[in-house]
Amino acid sequence: MYLIFCRGAAVGAGAIALSGLGLRTAKAAPPPEKWDEEADVVIVGYGGAGAVTAITAHDEGADVLLLEKQPANMHTPNSKMCGGLIHYAIDVADATAYFKAIAFGENLPPGTGDSAGAYPKYPKELVDDIADVWGKGVVQTVDWLQSLGPIELPISMPKPAFPDFPGAGSYGTVSARPRPGGLTFFKHLTDAVEARGINISWETPGKRLVISDEGEIHGVIAERRGKEIAVKARKAVVLTAGGFEYDEGLKKEFLPGWKWAFMGNPDNTGDGVRMAMGAGAVLGHMFHAAARVVGGGIIVDDIGTGFRIPCNQAGMILVDNYGRRYANEDHTAVDPQRYQFYNLAIVYDVSKLEYPRIPSWLIVDDRRIKAGPLASTTYGAHTVGIHEWSEDNSVEIGKGWLLKANTIEQLAQTIAKHPENMGRIDPATLKETIDKYNRYCDQEKDPDFGRTRILTRVEEPPYYAVAMYPGGPNTEGGPIRDAKAQVINVFGEPIPRLYAAGELGSVFSFAYQGGGNVAELIIFGRIAGQNAAAKKSWS
Repeated sequence: MYLIFCRGAAVGAGAIALSGLGLRTAKAAPPPEKWDEEADVVIVGYGGAGAVTAITAHDEGADVLLLEKQPANMHTPNSKMCGGLIHYAIDVADATAYFKAIAFGENLPPGTGDSAGAYPKYPKELVDDIADVWGKGVVQTVDWLQSLGPIELPISMPKPAFPDFPGAGSYGTVSARPRPGGLTFFKHLTDAVEARGINISWETPGKRLVISDEGEIHGVIAERRGKEIAVKARKAVVLTAGGFEYDEGLKKEFLPGWKWAFMGNPDNTGDGVRMAMGAGAVLGHMFHAAARVVGGGIIVDDIGTGFRIPCNQAGMILVDNYGRRYANEDHTAVDPQRYQFYNLAIVYDVSKLEYPRIPSWLIVDDRRIKAGPLASTTYGAHTVGIHEWSEDNSVEIGKGWLLKANTIEQLAQTIAKHPENMGRIDPATLKETIDKYNRYCDQEKDPDFGRTRILTRVEEPPYYAVAMYPGGPNTEGGPIRDAKAQVINVFGEPIPRLYAAGELGSVFSFAYQGGGNVAELIIFGRIAGQNAAAKKSWS
């Protein structure tokens, strides 16, 4: 599926408000009379994809400039906040087949998936080539990372999220160590960037692309200390600015449901999406994300980002706004369902005209609260100092992130007062749900949803509730790219001298497996860096 845009304006999409999407400032710019800075390759966004692209382009002989929105002392890209998991494979043909299945829904085993054409796929003419470069690239992830210097990368093989998919037996993962893996992984990249002396322009977000009269990308209009600057790219521009997890206008237009909460970089506000749109890029699978349910709402309001809060641990269950379970809680945490779980949370009730599972409510007993931090502390906001979740959860209880009551009925009454529950939850219904779940725990069998892991009673007061929203690490949609990492325009043609890598227009447009975006930033960062550096200078 495509969303078609010309430079700075929507075509056939009259419902999209230009001001709401920020397109009035996204229009491409003509060449300036004077350039303020220049380099062979200009990269917009210094996350993992930007780092890999910069390293590769530099090693290919190009003069490189990285433009980064954040200050150096508050640098929190998604690749730094992630868990450090990375796809790896030992056979090119198998890796190609497996990736084609998970990314594009191609060649699924019998009895799996919908009819052909049901998924938000890439253009058919690009699928084979992209799968081919993925297969060749994913077998090289370990060797390439180790070529930059020593790094501990324990291999799990095979470890496919979808073991029945073709090629799964040769597909696995590696994990950057020591933990937190994201910090280890990203430092490995930044050490390589610093060792090469690559120029980084901090606090300089890209705003618009500069297009010549011939339709080539010749540079970037960026902003520094409130002033616009023109940055010349003699060979190419590479967009590595991440997704649109924290842009309310883009999320409202493209993501189903409402109030999505993400748990990554708060400055991922769709800058690259708007820049590409302004240059005439075609967008694809904008409603697809790597997501489940995330602690959001007041948490995001307070600190700017959400938290991964596991829903399948001892002493907890997940319910909708009416107090009823609607899924196996294991599916929020284990493959293959965990990054597809958001589809259950965004179900729309056509009779009541509402999303009954937004927010969902994680019900937790005191035993779990006493066991340690409710949120994950191995990646996300905790690891980069945005908010360090307290060991006994007392800080978060004090902030009102966790609602508290002495009985289940009182907890339901407290939830009912929440402005996004609006009195829908019934104390008797929630009590009945808890009692039934506890009986299933005693029987060691969950006939309603088939939960098998950590079937432990919710029984020790006081009780707590956390509002959970659809969300996860990142969005996946954005400008379509081809196997050369070239950004494609609305006519299916590469935009000259414009490349993209990372989660900005990710190639994952069907399903997702953890660690995929990290592998992607390596594979396509290398491709973008090589091809951008190889361009002949227009200047």
